[in-house]
Amino acid sequence: MRVFLDIGGHTGETLRIDVDRKWNFERIHVFEPAPNCWPPLDALADNRTVIHRFGLWDSDTRLELHNPGAIGASVMADKDLVSSTEWCEFRDVATWFAEHLGPDDDVVAKVNVEGAEVEVIARLAATDQLRHIRSLFIHFDAAKSPSRAHLVADTKRLLDQHGVRYFDASSMGPVRRATANWLEWSTSGSRFRGVVLRLRTLEALARKRLYPLKQRLRR
Repeated sequence: MRVFLDIGGHTGETLRIDVDRKWNFERIHVFEPAPNCWPPLDALADNRTVIHRFGLWDSDTRLELHNPGAIGASVMADKDLVSSTEWCEFRDVATWFAEHLGPDDDVVAKVNVEGAEVEVIARLAATDQLRHIRSLFIHFDAAKSPSRAHLVADTKRLLDQHGVRYFDASSMGPVRRATANWLEWSTSGSRFRGVVLRLRTLEALARKRLYPLKQRLRR
């Protein structure tokens, strides 16, 4: 079965893209702990989509989510200025993988959990569950947390050690376009898709870097 894991669903920014039938996903799992994000996710879900009303972590627990519902909501208190908090449910990512993914599943995953990728990847590595993921699109948001920025290198090292083919979201240009480009590469059997992805990534990065200059010239 071709499976998409949307780890950090927020209000459906990625779900809007991956729910497209052209990617041929047979099952889509979305993980989101903030209750005020669930209604827009439910509205986007189709009969292949399961909305899990919890986040993923290295154990079953409840954690304080800072700025719940915001685009940068995080369990890391030092990532952004905190205006509100809410206690939310989190589940052990390794247990979930072991119980729901089989050896024949073709798994493509996105991780955008505002710093919690450190715990998620470490737990999957320690339990040999990273082997399930064929292609990973990951946001290394721990870099935005002063107390945890040094852990990004360790997380990348674990992915490399376990042979995970991963794409760093920050190096691929505007997120929506980057996500679509990555999905096109990940769901295609063509050997030329890697070349296309690299060209599109370079184009997207150029557009992103030139945008401030374009805005200044318009003034």
